[in-house]
Amino acid sequence: MKRTVAFITALVFLLSGCGFHLKGSRPLQLQNAKIFLKSNMARAITTEIQRQLEIHEIPLAATPQEAEAIVTLNNERFDRRVLSVDPRTGKWREFELSYEVDFAIDRPDGAPLAKRGTIQISRDLAFDETAVISKFEEENLLRGEMMKDAAETVLRRLERVKVR
Repeated sequence: MKRTVAFITALVFLLSGCGFHLKGSRPLQLQNAKIFLKSNMARAITTEIQRQLEIHEIPLAATPQEAEAIVTLNNERFDRRVLSVDPRTGKWREFELSYEVDFAIDRPDGAPLAKRGTIQISRDLAFDETAVISKFEEENLLRGEMMKDAAETVLRRLERVKVR
């Protein structure tokens, strides 16, 4: 028993010493930067980024003029594409969920801080017509996870630019 506890303790210290962090547990390096979020038909990801910034206690600027970086999110799109169909019934068995959003990170004067980009995330989902309600819930869960992944991607890109 003591060996197991000692092994786990040593493993925890080794992993934390090498820089390993669980996904989402790494603090953002934007503590002193004021960020302004601008949304053009991208309400869901804007809300998710605001939530993540609040969790990490990163201030949001009230106006673009008082911000050090302006994050513009455009044209949020969810899509569903059929991947496979049952040959006997013609009903779909599997589909792909995809999410796309365009973003830009600029200074208040309009000069770009980072290259404009598009985030594209997709997930496969098997469909079972005997469990329609659970598959609907699974699809909503996947959409939420894709949204979080996209928001984290924008925040990582924001961390890499020199805001000041």
